[in-house]
Amino acid sequence: MSEAQGFAHPEFLVETDRLAAQLGDPKLIVLDCTMHLIPDPKITYTVKPGREDFEKGHIPGAQFVDLQADLSAKHPKLRFMLPNAEEFAAAMGRFGVGEGSRVVLYSTTTPQWASRIWWMLRNYGFDNAAVLNGGFAKWAREGRPVETGPAKLRPSAKFVVREDRKLMVGKEAVLGAVALRRAACRQRRQHLWPARPHRRQRQCAGGLPARCRERHLPAGAGAARQIRCGRRLRPEAGDHLLRRRHRGERRRAGPSHARPPRCAALRRLDVGMGQRPESADGNGLIDR
Repeated sequence: MSEAQGFAHPEFLVETDRLAAQLGDPKLIVLDCTMHLIPDPKITYTVKPGREDFEKGHIPGAQFVDLQADLSAKHPKLRFMLPNAEEFAAAMGRFGVGEGSRVVLYSTTTPQWASRIWWMLRNYGFDNAAVLNGGFAKWAREGRPVETGPAKLRPSAKFVVREDRKLMVGKEAVLGAVALRRAACRQRRQHLWPARPHRRQRQCAGGLPARCRERHLPAGAGAARQIRCGRRLRPEAGDHLLRRRHRGERRRAGPSHARPPRCAALRRLDVGMGQRPESADGNGLIDR
């Protein structure tokens, strides 16, 4: 069973034994895509093509591709820019990639270089390409044939760009996608949780936010209650404890023994619509 089995697209990988069996096929194009990024404190890193590694050992019949020099658009500051369709077609034609070609890509270091060129081929409509599973390291570890020295030239071919799939987008497209995503998230939140006004606006006629009234007062309370910060309702009277605390006002009040000022939001709850509050020594409030 192939190691690529179980992937969504196993055709995008090729195993070493299958590649070894196809060596010598005139339609097979093997490309070594190795690049090295060498850290540089002045410019972050420098780019070094892996041509020396290629000449020390490569798969028989392979050619070396310099991603920066051969397959990147010229830019004064940025590296590895995607070339346009004409430039890419001309470069692939020089490596002998044309109608009916089968391209296998590998690298001696990380597979990102091989997969980058595979992605570029796919962007311009060429799907008959695969990345060598395990790269050159697996090939050499298995003791398969290796050549040394420069690559052997191959006859050029005509590479046809069948379509530009636009797999690369610019900054404007990314910002547009982010804006659409944010709008979709806002719409979803509004659908699941309807928008609520600010907490200072969510107050009933008596001055206590409806959220606090529903949480801390018993159902059917008809008598007037006067509630202040730092006080609570008598539990024996059937009322729930008011656990709301305003720590910010406590900090601004100074020492801990000082009484915090009244909270404007919890200053008065007049459930009885104009009824006078009960006295503190009755069924009303008790001090801390």
